[in-house]
Amino acid sequence: RAAPPVGAEPFASPGFGGTRPGLARVLRTCERGRTEDARVGAFAVIRNVLETAAPNEDVVAGSEAAAITAASLGALKDPTLIVRRAAAATFSALRIGDVLPRLLRALSAKDSRERAAARESAAGAMRAYTETRGARAALDALIAAVRPGSGEVDDAGDGDGDGVGGVGGDDADDAEGFTSRATSVLRGWSESLTEDQAREVAAGIAAATLRNPGVTAIVRVASALAPRVGEPPACRETFTAVRAAWSASRPASLKSSETSANADDVFESLAPLLLLRTLPLEAWDDDHLFSVDESPSVPDVLLDIALAGADKYDEVRRVAAELHGRAHPDASSESRGIRLAEAVVDGRLGRARACMFSLCSSLAFRGIDACPSHSSTASPAATRAICARVLGDLGLDDSDQATKTRMGATETLASLVRAELEDADVDRPDDDTDGDGDDPPTGDESRGGRSEGGLLEPADAVGSPLTKSLANIYVDPLAAPTPAARREPLIRVLNGDDGTGNGTENGTENGTDTITPRDGSRPTRRRRSATLNGILAALEGSSAPDWTRPADGDLGAATRIRLTLADVLVSVARRPLRDADAAAAFANRALPALAAVAGGSGSRAAADTTRAAALHVAMVAVAPPSGDDDGGFRVSGGGRVAPHARLLAERAASTLRTKSDGSTCDKVHGSVRVAAARLVTALVAGDDDTLEALAESIPEVRSALRRAVDTAESEELADSCRRLLSCMGAVA
Repeated sequence: RAAPPVGAEPFASPGFGGTRPGLARVLRTCERGRTEDARVGAFAVIRNVLETAAPNEDVVAGSEAAAITAASLGALKDPTLIVRRAAAATFSALRIGDVLPRLLRALSAKDSRERAAARESAAGAMRAYTETRGARAALDALIAAVRPGSGEVDDAGDGDGDGVGGVGGDDADDAEGFTSRATSVLRGWSESLTEDQAREVAAGIAAATLRNPGVTAIVRVASALAPRVGEPPACRETFTAVRAAWSASRPASLKSSETSANADDVFESLAPLLLLRTLPLEAWDDDHLFSVDESPSVPDVLLDIALAGADKYDEVRRVAAELHGRAHPDASSESRGIRLAEAVVDGRLGRARACMFSLCSSLAFRGIDACPSHSSTASPAATRAICARVLGDLGLDDSDQATKTRMGATETLASLVRAELEDADVDRPDDDTDGDGDDPPTGDESRGGRSEGGLLEPADAVGSPLTKSLANIYVDPLAAPTPAARREPLIRVLNGDDGTGNGTENGTENGTDTITPRDGSRPTRRRRSATLNGILAALEGSSAPDWTRPADGDLGAATRIRLTLADVLVSVARRPLRDADAAAAFANRALPALAAVAGGSGSRAAADTTRAAALHVAMVAVAPPSGDDDGGFRVSGGGRVAPHARLLAERAASTLRTKSDGSTCDKVHGSVRVAAARLVTALVAGDDDTLEALAESIPEVRSALRRAVDTAESEELADSCRRLLSCMGAVA
């Protein structure tokens, strides 16, 4: 009954704080009503006034809208839930330009109840605005509220923005925190969107991103909306917008090499890529299915950008290469394999590194599917061959470009090992080496002919102001993907399955490649890696596959390749794997082989360097992580080192007892004994399972350490051994 008098009260009537007297009394009741029913009823009166207005009719003045907003915000702190809900419902009846910026600022309140109510109110206001003005208009209102310096909402193209000013602060940290909190509202709103509304929002955020290159806030809005608008069919609007942008202006790969790359040019070229980067893998797969007639395809354009001219738009090339790795393998792997081989043959190391960077990204996101076994240019065998070719051809080249390219080949092989170990698909064919279907996956592939001959340069640690700005927009492309983006195994098997056919649990005693879980779940394949097997065979020096050997049989080149392959294993061991079975497979296959290599074989020079490398790899694998773990499963965790701890300790002890003059057994270089001491250090710093397994070996290790102190060739070795003895409760 109060609503009509309040709504009919003329604007000319003066009231407290510029508010008409009747409305002012209702607002005071909202804030200070004695009972919760009175406060709830007062908010109901205000909603009735606002909701009964005719379209485009202003029933409250601007100052009154601000007073209603302030009263509603104050009620969000009310201890009574029903009052907070009444206040939240009131926001939905107000003009979104009057309430959304204030609600977004309220997300930083100290009271958790106030923050939750503000988030719910903001989402409710956007839902209400969606019903009256459309999803695109609601999106534009939020963009205007979070974009620093914005003074109007006109992204929808209707020219009648709400005049909402941006509220992002000038301080970068404050603005970033505000944007992060503001985008948290989008989840509650986007989940209510219909399919048509989701497509409308996808087109809207794509248009806003492309019109405002370099505006971080808009990219963050796009990322927050990706779980909804990144789903098919809405995601097709994003790909359509990107194709249109590329058609309207030549992509970075086609720009003149004489054009200087300033910040505006870089951000303009980055805008379509950053938009694509928000999409999940599901969207890329959908584009592959529904854009078969598009020429060139999005993956082809991305690869062209990644392989663009030297030193121009490096940031753009880096992101394009990473995005190419996200594309469906059927649309990207073959062309990438061909371009990689051509780059290596032609000696174009920058292009080769870009291809390897894309491949590492694809292996991270797609797993072993990134290397289809049926492809002659992109299969695991072809990948191993081209990487080994790089390592062989550039082994003696110490130039910066050659060093970076060797690092790229090393990381590519490490990514391939991880992907092979993480593959649990029982239906996948074996990595056959000659196509007859009967070869075990040993990695014994024939290597191609020699050529003269490549990952993109890592971002500078300090970097230019432009580089620092870019760092606020995108993160390391090869960082561990989110759980939703990872290709997870279908089922996990027991620890101890090393892929060697020696398992006895969970149905593995039959030596088959399929493991049937006891609970009746879908079987999984035995974990194994042809690349890992080939590297270990090369280190052992027996039955080494062709791709690990130099084409001319040069012993010096063979040693260099072996040491580089050891670096591959170091890279695998340093980063967590995605499931426990992959980590166990690496431990059970690699640690015994490394212990055998540490025994030494062949000529002294080759044996010493290889033994030291093997001991170093083992040390990295068994060492507990330093600092916070970044997720995943490390080789050193879960009791995976314990079964091999005694063997490794015995091998290290045997090496420590040996003098460089060979007075005890075979001669060894001092570096081998130092590596052995470091391995012992890593073992005694292990988990409880490892220490328990070492118990019987402790006397032997102490004796070897005392011997090493007495016969040490360097103070480094003697000091390390004294410290170890002290930690083990003994005296040198």
